[in-house]
Amino acid sequence: MSGQYYTNLLTKVCEAIVQRNDVGNRTTHVTRQTLKDKEFSEIDHPPYSPDLVPSDFFLFSNLKKDLPGWRFADDNEMKTVVDRHSEEKDTEYFFSGLKALYARSEKCISLEGDYIEK
Repeated sequence: MSGQYYTNLLTKVCEAIVQRNDVGNRTTHVTRQTLKDKEFSEIDHPPYSPDLVPSDFFLFSNLKKDLPGWRFADDNEMKTVVDRHSEEKDTEYFFSGLKALYARSEKCISLEGDYIEK
């Protein structure tokens, strides 16, 4: 996976959000309102914290555990396997990852950003 792959993926996600909401500048408002309606709390985070990067903390670390030793013939094969891996996970899988990230964030806040040992 390359930086360009992630850039393209994020671009596609952003385009989908804009299309879905039909008005790009409403996205943040709509998302925050939905989180509030679902009783999620919004937490601030530093611009970069190796302890709190959601993709590294939960998604990619678990992907590496679930797909050890895979070798892909090309990017399309890799994308297919990663998409299938994500689609096979139920809601609780992702929810537990968010809860763990929230707990780690709270710990980081209480330590005022100091390093968190595992």
